[in-house]
Amino acid sequence: MASAASGSWADAGGPALRTLHGIARGGAGGNYGPCPALCGLRVGVATVRGRPYYRFASALRRIGVRFDSVLPGEAASYEGDAVLTTRAEAPASSAARAALLFEDACGLEPAVLAGRLLRCRPSAVPGGGGDHLLAGIDPGSRIGLSVSYRGCEIESSLHASPARVAARVAAIFAGLEAARRTVRIGNGSRGTASRIAELLGRGCAVPFEIEIVDECGTSPRSKSCNQGGRRDRISALRISRRPGVAVARAAAPAA
Repeated sequence: MASAASGSWADAGGPALRTLHGIARGGAGGNYGPCPALCGLRVGVATVRGRPYYRFASALRRIGVRFDSVLPGEAASYEGDAVLTTRAEAPASSAARAALLFEDACGLEPAVLAGRLLRCRPSAVPGGGGDHLLAGIDPGSRIGLSVSYRGCEIESSLHASPARVAARVAAIFAGLEAARRTVRIGNGSRGTASRIAELLGRGCAVPFEIEIVDECGTSPRSKSCNQGGRRDRISALRISRRPGVAVARAAAPAA
């Protein structure tokens, strides 16, 4: 049984922060929709327990991933990319064809869950991304954020302060394995950019690089992009795709 994907706005942290996860089209006109790589994943939910099933289904719908409902006895032979199941119902990992994710996946940041599912398919985005975790930030009175992993945008959000966006980036970076992590910040508001970089340097638990990007031409011209912070989010996506000048290489803070 296939479950319909969500793809609607979800509150994440109150009115100061609204997030739409898994929307990696982001073309020149701001054509947003579910990430093709996430939509292409084949994921199964294998449990006969009501509460875990509801939590698995809700977590997948939040990131726009469709899934198959399978019996726990069928989980080992499921020919997909990943199976979400309880530890009590899981097959031996050596017997399972698909990657296994358990109950704790439901407590992950949606962007982190999306990234971990992408890792289940090595060729999720042919020719794009590798294990590069890339954040683009459009600083200003409203701060746009775009995070991509393996070539797929897994986070597109709007933040009210440098502290909030820095905390969001730090949480996503800490939750995903990556050979390289880069934060690209637009140069349109140097004070805000400096503050975000400072907060990330103090609060991010994993090594990362910071680049400052010339954001000229990254803002959409269409008036239809003004609603819901779309202009700032699209700018952040474009900033993430534009190489900048390296200004810092931050190691993880000492314990």
